[in-house]
Amino acid sequence: PSFVKEINANLDSENIQVLPSTNPFVKIDIVAKQPETVPFYEVKSGELVIKSAKRKIQSGTVSVKVYIPKNHRFQAIYIKTKDGNVEVHRQYAKKIDIETDRGNIILNGIETKKTYVETKHGEAKILDLTSDYASIELYRHDLIIDKIKTAELSIETTSGNIKAERIQTEKLSVDSTCGDISLNFTSPISKNSSVYTKKGDVKIYMPKNSWCRYITSSKHGKFDNDFGSLDLNIKFTIESKNGNVSIIKK
Repeated sequence: PSFVKEINANLDSENIQVLPSTNPFVKIDIVAKQPETVPFYEVKSGELVIKSAKRKIQSGTVSVKVYIPKNHRFQAIYIKTKDGNVEVHRQYAKKIDIETDRGNIILNGIETKKTYVETKHGEAKILDLTSDYASIELYRHDLIIDKIKTAELSIETTSGNIKAERIQTEKLSVDSTCGDISLNFTSPISKNSSVYTKKGDVKIYMPKNSWCRYITSSKHGKFDNDFGSLDLNIKFTIESKNGNVSIIKK
């Protein structure tokens, strides 16, 4: 494993999983119905490179599993697919960058400095992520977060709901065109933050000690704030053009 510093996978319609292992070596398992559809892979200059075979395949007919020894730390994990699903479980890396056009993404038990997640026509699930900075972009479908801890979190969606639980972040930025937003914080924010959706309801669940200046607005909906109006330096702006806004004290 000491020879593998990065994973760089550029795939078409293959599903790929990066998994922890008790085995002391990096191992790759590939399931393909035809030999000519087996992806190419090699380790070169500390980089594990995985590429699609030249022959086109049907979505989901080829799967790649990369087993990594437990506690191995990467410099970076780059995974890009066209139609394939991506799962990364219990990995350490300075940077993780996951991008897919029509696949789903799952991150679980990840520790990293920087995280970038982008899917155009798929769903994203963040089950457990610790990162100094995290950027999540979805164009369609929903974003589900079960647990996230980060200094700065940026979320951008075009069409789809956002449901996030157990959020711990100093600074938050959410920009949504269409979709309901539900955010449940385990700790107060400490820097200016904002949540915006053009069309959809917004519900913010905050701990009792979350004292900041809440600025709420809704052009064609109602807004409620359990914390009232406070004149403090830290600002939390929540806005919906066509929906209700609620800030709920837990």
